[in-house]
Amino acid sequence: MLERMPDEMSGGQRQRVAIARAIVREPEVFLMDEPLANLDAKLRVHMRTELQRLHKELDTTIIYVTHDQAEAMTMSDRIAIINQGELQQIAPPLVCYNEPANLFVAGFIGSPSMNFVEGEVAPNGLATEDFDVAFEPGQLSGVAEGDPVTLGVRPEDVYPREKSENVTNPTQSIPARTDVLEPMGDEIFVYLLTGGKEARMEATPEQPQNQLLMSVDPSSDIAEEQDVEVVLDRERVHLFDTQTGEAISHGLEFAAVEPGATETEAEGDD
Repeated sequence: MLERMPDEMSGGQRQRVAIARAIVREPEVFLMDEPLANLDAKLRVHMRTELQRLHKELDTTIIYVTHDQAEAMTMSDRIAIINQGELQQIAPPLVCYNEPANLFVAGFIGSPSMNFVEGEVAPNGLATEDFDVAFEPGQLSGVAEGDPVTLGVRPEDVYPREKSENVTNPTQSIPARTDVLEPMGDEIFVYLLTGGKEARMEATPEQPQNQLLMSVDPSSDIAEEQDVEVVLDRERVHLFDTQTGEAISHGLEFAAVEPGATETEAEGDD
């Protein structure tokens, strides 16, 4: 691009020239503020790989600002997540994904976003409007029976009941109805309504029915407007303090439930 004037270059070419200008100066630290923002999707992926290769060659610290979760997760050694000027969490990418410090981090990291369901601590676990999750409340510190908590679970940790044998410690079956299906090629996103027929009839735009998002294999024969039962992977369920947003627990402990058994049956077996 040496012989070209800036106005003769495309946005993507200007972006790459700017990165090259920074690199040849051999600084001790790079500060890159959304350097790939103006590139098309294909070139963005290519440049992401090139930047990682350059980072290995240069062995120089890079502070990289981005709103793209894929860039943050794939390129960084550590992520600093900031909300309205306040640092929420700084940790390796997978720690932020698997052990988010609060509700903001949990909802920000991951695409599609984590499911959130409000409930409260019950004698035998967690009670929500549409379903219960049994666990030993004594494992939670700083919360007592009746305290409001928010359950978080990622779409890939929600399973159709018939696939519950793939889950080490599934919750009881949760009745739901499929709403919208989004085929993505390598997976299908299934939006589930969990409140039953009466809740569907009473739902309004101001108070919509409770919803869960589930990710299933593309070979699944699941269809829209179908009654299904799903389970959550209890070991991948997160609990947050509803009032402060701070994380309480990542994963819940409970005696394993045999596929097809209910929580009550499992407790009786004990």
